[in-house]
Amino acid sequence: MIRKLDQMGVDILRINLSHTDEDEIEETILAIVQSTKTPLCLDLEGAQIRSGSMTDDNVHFEEGSVVTIHPDKVMGDSHRIQLTPAECLDAIVPGDLVSIDFGTLLLQIMSRQGENVMAKVVCSGMVGSNKAVTVDKYIALPPLSSKDLAAIPIALRHEVPYIALSFAGCQSDVEALRELVGDRMRIISKIESQEGLRHIDGIIAASEAILLDRGDMSRQVAVEMIPFLQKTLIAKANEADIPIYVATNLLESMVSNKLPTRAEVNDVINTLSDGADGLVLAAETAIGNHPIECVNMVRRSIKSFELFGEHHALDAVMRHASNELVLVEPHGGRLVDRTRYEHTGRDCESYKQLQVEEHFLCDAEQIAIGSYSPLEGFMNRDDIKNVLERFQLPPLS
Repeated sequence: MIRKLDQMGVDILRINLSHTDEDEIEETILAIVQSTKTPLCLDLEGAQIRSGSMTDDNVHFEEGSVVTIHPDKVMGDSHRIQLTPAECLDAIVPGDLVSIDFGTLLLQIMSRQGENVMAKVVCSGMVGSNKAVTVDKYIALPPLSSKDLAAIPIALRHEVPYIALSFAGCQSDVEALRELVGDRMRIISKIESQEGLRHIDGIIAASEAILLDRGDMSRQVAVEMIPFLQKTLIAKANEADIPIYVATNLLESMVSNKLPTRAEVNDVINTLSDGADGLVLAAETAIGNHPIECVNMVRRSIKSFELFGEHHALDAVMRHASNELVLVEPHGGRLVDRTRYEHTGRDCESYKQLQVEEHFLCDAEQIAIGSYSPLEGFMNRDDIKNVLERFQLPPLS
């Protein structure tokens, strides 16, 4: 799948440490760098609070029930749950509201019992493992988690060129990461909290690129304000001449569906119109059923924007209003068609015949209908040599 994404023209592949076990980091990096030359980005956990492991992907918490919140590793169920990092519990006091997984579950802190915290379920909900957590006040956390600190030397050792700082809160957070990676990695600062918004100018000054994560941002900013926030941040980055990328919910419905909604496509085009330099797929390619179709949809949207971004003449749009791009664009940009349907009046038995094995017949059929575009026939020795050594067909004479 990684090789297919590579062929589709993906610019960067991203490893999300929030969903990667510490003992899998090096193995994951090696698996990717050995499969593709597409640059890799290590996406750090950063200063975020998350739930721990749960007994099920959908543990139900009943309204009115009491839940024990643990700082230490426990297997969560409907009566207990772990929050990480452990130090976040030191800042939580009775009366605080804790929202888990984008408001799916709402807890109110009641009391403290030793290192644990007791909470009441205000709004019932379902919670799975490793879900995002929001507290209704700012909690200062270290900019890098212990997993981040373990992963950075591994990434440097394998010459990973990009690193993303999640929940960048201020310029000093970026500078602390810079001290660890030097100029060997380009820092992409992720803006996904109110703290990051308050210090955006300093973060921009210290970073090579900015990424707006609309998902985590919507846990701290009213969702109806996200479009205006996006326009403002993109304008700031454009003014500073620094690349800015937009992530989350671009093609969310394609996690399970092969086609996006009209609203999603409209959002993608409007994001490009705002001036975004890149589009970041997340769940669509991390856990989705149709990663290739998602990347192809983004490519088609970019192509449409490049054609019509500044020209909205109806006749020009109509000339290109074709469904042919629903399929992945053929290699070489042209679909080979070597089929012949004309009727000659001759009986098939009168043609010369050659008996071949079935797999050769299948190859001939695939060449004829363009499945192997841009091949127009079987490759000879020179063709194969060029493909093996240079990954391309020899130039036409």
